[in-house]
Amino acid sequence: MRFRRHARLLVMCVRRELQRTPQRTFSSSRVSHNGYYLLLPAVPPDTEQSNPLLRTDREPQYDIISDKNVLSGLGKIAINYESAFYQLEEDIKKSPENATFEAVFDPLDRLNHTLVHAFTTAKTLSCGKTSPQLEDALLQSEQAVYRCRCLPNSSQTLFKAVKEIAKQRDLSEPQKRVVSRALLEARLNGAELSQQDHNVYQSILATLSEKQQTFRSRLVKSSAQFSSSILNPAAMEEAPLSVLGRFGRDPADSTRMSVTLKTPVYDAFMMYCRDSKMRRDAWQAFVGRAGFRDADLNNSLIIEDIRLMRSKEAKLFGYENYAELSMETKMARSVKHVMTSLSELTLPSKVKCQSDLVELQDFANKSGFNEDLQLWDMAYWRRKQREANFQISESEVQSYFQYPVILEQLFQLCKDLFNVTIKESNGALVWHRDVKRYQIFDEDDREIAGFYLDPYARPGQKGLMPRLELGQSKSVAAGSLPLASLLFSFQPPNASNPSLLTYEDVNVFFEKFGSSMQHLLTTMPYGDISGTNNVEWDALHVCGSTMRMLLQSPVVLKRLSRHIDTGKEIPDDLVRRLYQSEKHLSSLDLLSEMYFGILDLSLYTKTDFWLDITKDVWRNMMPFALDKRDSHPCGFAHIFIGPYAAGYYTFLWSEMVAADVFAAFGEAGFTNDKALRQTGKLFRDTFLSLGGGCHSAEVFRRFRGRDPSPQALLRLYDIV
Repeated sequence: MRFRRHARLLVMCVRRELQRTPQRTFSSSRVSHNGYYLLLPAVPPDTEQSNPLLRTDREPQYDIISDKNVLSGLGKIAINYESAFYQLEEDIKKSPENATFEAVFDPLDRLNHTLVHAFTTAKTLSCGKTSPQLEDALLQSEQAVYRCRCLPNSSQTLFKAVKEIAKQRDLSEPQKRVVSRALLEARLNGAELSQQDHNVYQSILATLSEKQQTFRSRLVKSSAQFSSSILNPAAMEEAPLSVLGRFGRDPADSTRMSVTLKTPVYDAFMMYCRDSKMRRDAWQAFVGRAGFRDADLNNSLIIEDIRLMRSKEAKLFGYENYAELSMETKMARSVKHVMTSLSELTLPSKVKCQSDLVELQDFANKSGFNEDLQLWDMAYWRRKQREANFQISESEVQSYFQYPVILEQLFQLCKDLFNVTIKESNGALVWHRDVKRYQIFDEDDREIAGFYLDPYARPGQKGLMPRLELGQSKSVAAGSLPLASLLFSFQPPNASNPSLLTYEDVNVFFEKFGSSMQHLLTTMPYGDISGTNNVEWDALHVCGSTMRMLLQSPVVLKRLSRHIDTGKEIPDDLVRRLYQSEKHLSSLDLLSEMYFGILDLSLYTKTDFWLDITKDVWRNMMPFALDKRDSHPCGFAHIFIGPYAAGYYTFLWSEMVAADVFAAFGEAGFTNDKALRQTGKLFRDTFLSLGGGCHSAEVFRRFRGRDPSPQALLRLYDIV
């Protein structure tokens, strides 16, 4: 189910963030606010002729960009950005009456285009052709790039000019969104605070950063403390060789495998280890990370400090609590709306989950397990029951999903639904011979976007995680068309067979491709609101999830399939078993996702001690008793040091909205070509076209004619 995939990827992303400590490298020379001159590095001597990264008016020249080009090129662009921005400020001060929408935002769009083009080119190159030198160059440059992106939000001159622009009555809808976005970001960065309150705000941010560093450090150290040798190899004999390869070796005895709390290892261990006591020990270590077992590494009071700082920040900006502040950038708009929608999902999910767990307990008992199932038993017995009930052979499934066939049919599906044509480009400058560049043409045969596709695994050269890197955005002022890069790690072809994809691979492919479509098919003329830019957080994954959900139609799934030997479509029985296997115990996954979302919002709306809040939410949501050794919020990095504070629910919300969007395609009928094309056109004209140029709640209303219904998600996952 999608939530399990999301959880694995999210944890891996947060783990990378735990290790990132970008350093300030580049800046520009200017007079500081206290009148002193800042002594800063000289401007790098790079030019467009000497550094291909600076050629931001054309396609990236991936084949010749080096790590040195990245370090000096991003430094040069950052300094030029700051200089040009300060000049824009001066122009506005000299002639405030001339500060029209075009005079202010067109130069900003051009500046942002240059910065984003260069930085995303470097990031994409790092993803597809990684090296320690390139990673280091990016890391050293990140702070300068981030500082440039923050400049408009911290400029009083720009803030005052934009407030005047907002009063103009002839602004178009996209222009109003650009203006409202700029005003909101400036306000939430302190533009309306007095000097005294601004000092308080800076103090809050400094304390918050310090506490987050402590949380991060303790979590990393606590996680590293656990390592257990697998003394009995028979305990892992059910694991395939590909899974066993994730495990390290015991330093004291290299013949023995060891289990750690690293996500790929821990997940595999909990799924395949036959010994319940060994699973219990690993589970207790995982949910007890940075908890009460070790006073020196306990994050309990740090959680309270982080909550307090965010509460102070919210009140400083005039909000009752931090969750209310967070809702400023959300489709749901209010905590009450989120809670009401989730409550519609709760009771049906609980009823279905109780029934599912009774069946799982019965299966485990009949299989020789004579104890009550506990949380540490779930992953193992779920897998056993799923394999017994549905008997799916991964190699059999793969034999139906040839990458070239899937790609061809995916492009045809985009033609059928969105009336766009995708063609391969010739002579593209790429980072590897496997990479292809494609152009997208509209119904009038006009090129409207392009993307790179890097499909195959290259161990040691690129990471295993699927990536979507959004390059330059559509911008009339900058004269740029949208550009994106999709990178996967599918099984490479060999001399006798093409690349064969698992069902999971096909789902990931469709989801990433769907997300890229929102970026690539936008019609918004301003970079700040085109594609996914300025899309509310809880609607950010709607397009990707909708595209993935299309695979829930047997008609769509069959058109993608062609057996490697016989050429036949995937049979109905195998399709049915795939769907059933995917939704197996989805009720428990949905309850877990709701639990974490509600816990997050509760921690940032209530003032009770975090453990009391946890016990209360757990009691209302989860079908198991909370273990007295379970202190999992002490390791909940996503909401305490990651970007999802009072926003963890956003993944579930996107899934809920996407399920309702997918239902519209189902109502049209996947065998009714005319109705399906009409629904696809409406989806393109709303979600894919408008992007951040219209509030996501209004985008949905234009598509569906009403607000989203949680019932669609319950139906999609066979809960009702």
